[in-house]
Amino acid sequence: MKKLALLLALIVAMAPVFGACGTKSSEPAAKNEAAAETKTESTEPAAGSTKENSDITIGFVVKSLADQYWYIVKAGAEAKASELGVNLKFIAPNSESDVQGQVTMIEDLVGQKVDALCVAPSSPDAVIPVFEKATAAGIPILAVDTDTIYEKKLTFIGTGNEAAAELGAKYAAEKVGKGAKAIILRGR
Repeated sequence: MKKLALLLALIVAMAPVFGACGTKSSEPAAKNEAAAETKTESTEPAAGSTKENSDITIGFVVKSLADQYWYIVKAGAEAKASELGVNLKFIAPNSESDVQGQVTMIEDLVGQKVDALCVAPSSPDAVIPVFEKATAAGIPILAVDTDTIYEKKLTFIGTGNEAAAELGAKYAAEKVGKGAKAIILRGR
């Protein structure tokens, strides 16, 4: 139960990071995709944390580190893991299109028996079989940034893009007034 509480504290603390989704940084994104796989392990418990916390390991797998956004997520995860005194294994494949690489990384973390998995799935469907293995091993799954249809996930943490679009549209409508024309652009 304590592990779950610490995991939820980590996620709640990182929620503001996901609210910043889509913001640009003045710093350039990583150019070297070959260096995108990173492992970070916070091994020294922070002041006020307990020895018991240092026995907790959170696996965190994102889509890649080729975008500045994921570096912001990584920094937030590392800061909270350090504060809580938990171990963090933060990894990513070389590119967002390396779906199999991401699945393999998740499988490796399941094999290492991490206490929880936070995953931003590159392909929400492709991760289902490995999520099933994690659940069978007693490892809770948290979808981060991109949701998945996996019904046994503990939660999804990310931006509600449809709700954000609705708020933005209402704001724009108030600013331009009744009778104004608008266009809707969609992209993928």
